[in-house]
Amino acid sequence: MPKTDDLEAKLNETLAANAPKLSSDSKKSLVNWAPFLSFALGIVVLWGLIAIWQWAHVVNEFSRYAHDICSTYAGQGCGVVHRLGFWVWVSFVVLFCEALLYLVAVPLLRKRRKQGWNYLFYAALLSLAYACLNLLNGYGGVTAFFWGVTLTAIGLWLLFSIRDSYTSAVSVEIASPIIPPAPSTPPVPVVATTVSKPKAKSMTKKKTAKTSNTKTTRTALKKKAVKKPAAKKSAAKKKA
Repeated sequence: MPKTDDLEAKLNETLAANAPKLSSDSKKSLVNWAPFLSFALGIVVLWGLIAIWQWAHVVNEFSRYAHDICSTYAGQGCGVVHRLGFWVWVSFVVLFCEALLYLVAVPLLRKRRKQGWNYLFYAALLSLAYACLNLLNGYGGVTAFFWGVTLTAIGLWLLFSIRDSYTSAVSVEIASPIIPPAPSTPPVPVVATTVSKPKAKSMTKKKTAKTSNTKTTRTALKKKAVKKPAAKKSAAKKKA
C-alpha cells in the first residue's frame, strides 16, 4: 500500500522529531507485551461492536413501544426512531475490521515481524475513522469523538516508539531459549584391510610343505622301526 507507506513515513518523521522518546527498557517491555495487548484490544473492540448492536436494537424496540402507546391512548403516533441506519452499519464494519486486525496481528507480533506492526497501524487508522463516525451514528457524539482521537494519538505514539524493533526481516521468537550447537565429533579414520592373492598362495604353499614334511618324517620313523627288529635277528643268529 503506497499511500499508507507514505503516511507511515511522515508520521515516523513527525513523531521521532517532536514526540518524547521511551527508554530502552520501556521499549523492550512494550514489545514483549505487544501480543497480549493486541489480543486484549481485539476483545474490547468486539465487545464494543456487540454493545452498539444491543444499543441500536434497544432504541428501536423502545421507539416502537412508545409509538404503540401513543397510537393506542392518544390516537396519534409518536414517531418511530430507527437507529440501525447507514452510519451504524458502517460503524459495525469498521469495528469488525479493527478487531480482526488486532487478533490477526497476535502471532506475527510474537515473531516480531513487520507485518504484525503494520496490522496494528491499520487498526489505529480504523480507530480514528470510528472516532469520526461517532459524530454521525448518534451513539457517542462529541465526547466519544474526543476520547477516540486522544486514545488513537497515544496509541500511534507508542506504536511508532517500538517501530524499530519490527523493521528487521529476521523473525525472532520471544523468550525462546538459545540452544548451542552440538559439538562435532571428528570422523574416525577407517583403515581398509586388503588381502593380496600372492600371500594367500604362499600360505597354501607353506601348509602343503608342512604336510609333506610330516609325511616324510612318519615314513622315516616307520623304516627305522622296521630295521631295528631285523638287526636284532641278525645279531642273534651270529651268536648261535
